[in-house]
Amino acid sequence: MRKGIGLLFCLIAVSPQWFCAEHAGTVTVFNDDGGWCWFQDPRALVTSGRLVLGSVAAGVHDSARRGNVEVVSYDLSSGRKRLTVLHHNLSDGQNSPYDDHNAPAFLVRPDGRILAVYAKHGLENHFYYRISVQPGDPTAWEAERTFIPSPGSKITYSNLVWLAAENNGKGRIYDFFRGLDGRNKPSYAWSDDLGETWKTGGVFIDVPGPFPHRPYANTPSTVSILCTFSIPMGIPTNSMGIATTTSITKGACSIIRTVRGSVSSSRV
Repeated sequence: MRKGIGLLFCLIAVSPQWFCAEHAGTVTVFNDDGGWCWFQDPRALVTSGRLVLGSVAAGVHDSARRGNVEVVSYDLSSGRKRLTVLHHNLSDGQNSPYDDHNAPAFLVRPDGRILAVYAKHGLENHFYYRISVQPGDPTAWEAERTFIPSPGSKITYSNLVWLAAENNGKGRIYDFFRGLDGRNKPSYAWSDDLGETWKTGGVFIDVPGPFPHRPYANTPSTVSILCTFSIPMGIPTNSMGIATTTSITKGACSIIRTVRGSVSSSRV
């Protein structure tokens, strides 16, 4: 058993070097200073023959970029790259001048224009959004706007979903985020005009009780909402569930597994 574990660790240790050696000349750097976290989606997409990636710069090579919310456009045919700044220096404060939780989520609207939504890490009551000037072109954006779901909100983690069956068949955009009314719960806002204006929805997943439970939701599909959630902070019983729906008003969620054990309580 120990030999097997040692061999596994050895393979893990050398695999990056082996991969780079085997694929030399095929590795493409899209952004030399960019980070994102896993709680917003889509963080990257392909539209009109371009790969679109969002991230937050740490200022590793250029301190002026620190905290910039950036989008890279990569032409899949020519290999041409272009970097555009959505928001300069979106800082979480003096002790956190940059934060990968502030990375943008993207959605291609039915007219081909791109919607980008991003927010600070639970420090403000609004999210920011911008819309590309032209369809399929992430290099030029309209002026930044904001939406306040409620005065007491603390917004973070945008997830954008287009549901074509909503709004009497005209389609509706949802932004699933965390923090309506400062409650640290998966919440949502919605737009019936392709992201031009927004309305407050409500809390999407609630965990009643005195402890400030913090479920995490993910919505990876533009056809149906797939919601998995867990409770990483709280009592030693974590629950994981799944809900699928083509309408936010018609979904149901059921527990698919209960995990029992110790739970860490670090800041996330």
